[in-house]
Amino acid sequence: MEMRPIWIFSFLIILGMFADRIIFVIFPNYLIEKGFSASQIGLIFSFAGIALVISRLLVGRLSDFFGRKRLMSLGLLLYSASLASFPFLTSLLQFVLFKGLKEFSENLTSTLQDALIADSFPKRIRAKVVSKLGSLYPLSRAGSVLIGILITSIATLAFGFWIASFFIFLSFLIFLTFPEKVRKQSFRIRMKRPSRPLLLIAGISFFMSLNFGVAYFPGFFILAKNLGISTPQLFSLLLPAYLLSSGMAWWSGSWIDRIGRRSSMLLFGLSFSLATFFYALSSTWLSFFAVLMVISLSYYLWRIGFKTSLYDLTQKPERGGQIGFVKMLTGFGDILAPLMGGLVIDLLSLQAAFYLAGLFGLMACCLNLILIKFR
Repeated sequence: MEMRPIWIFSFLIILGMFADRIIFVIFPNYLIEKGFSASQIGLIFSFAGIALVISRLLVGRLSDFFGRKRLMSLGLLLYSASLASFPFLTSLLQFVLFKGLKEFSENLTSTLQDALIADSFPKRIRAKVVSKLGSLYPLSRAGSVLIGILITSIATLAFGFWIASFFIFLSFLIFLTFPEKVRKQSFRIRMKRPSRPLLLIAGISFFMSLNFGVAYFPGFFILAKNLGISTPQLFSLLLPAYLLSSGMAWWSGSWIDRIGRRSSMLLFGLSFSLATFFYALSSTWLSFFAVLMVISLSYYLWRIGFKTSLYDLTQKPERGGQIGFVKMLTGFGDILAPLMGGLVIDLLSLQAAFYLAGLFGLMACCLNLILIKFR
């Protein structure tokens, strides 16, 4: 097995997660400081545009014919530029537009990175490779916690956007060394009809994105504020959750195939869906932290089963388009969820948002049960 792609993907994950978690905590708090309402924050997080979501399918399809490297390189550059722009924005419309650009470029990058990982490693070793790479997600996010604490303690929230932008630009420079082999094919937009298992895994991804988005944007951060948890303290609570999740993700490579990749999706998807309900019952920082630990651990183990199962269902000649299709459905969830969460919080209550999020997670688990029956 060639190690060079593994090293490149490892650096991309580490730097990408540094940027992702810094923005994950800083951006909602930055908007709250700017005085935006829950519904306005939901609108900002929801807007990526229907055209941008559909472009996931088109971009994945284009990469099947023209090569993934050049398109992903463009995505990394746009992602870095969009992050660097946020501190200069003032109006709701500006935040909506630049959030759309950020979502487009980030989704472009993640779609093609998934396709490249699936291209680079055969099915027989894929679960082990994905578990090892998957362990880097929470570990890198633990590192981002330390960076986030430093930023919020000695600088402004706006400075965090520039730090995140630098990490993504560094990813772009590293990715230029990736040894992609471009397969020459005649170009055609049309893709074969997705198989039933691929449709099911796309549905699972859609409902899980609703679960995550409704619960976290902006409910999670409003709950933390209500419990008196400051931004540096929130970073501190995330640190042990990420460290534990990283260790378990690394270890999962030795047992995930024994219980089944799709069965592991169901087990851990059910775990963090049920745990989401308990955010509504959190009344102290300790109960908040306990729920956070369960959800973090369950999510990263679910993610390994999901990613491996998705890669297994794709075929190389059309892999970019197939992964793009699943990402497109996920994107619709990403658009709808924060807007739904913000409206539920404003019109009903914060607790209602967490109950709704948990329900969406259980719907994903129902589809997962059906998926297990397919070979």
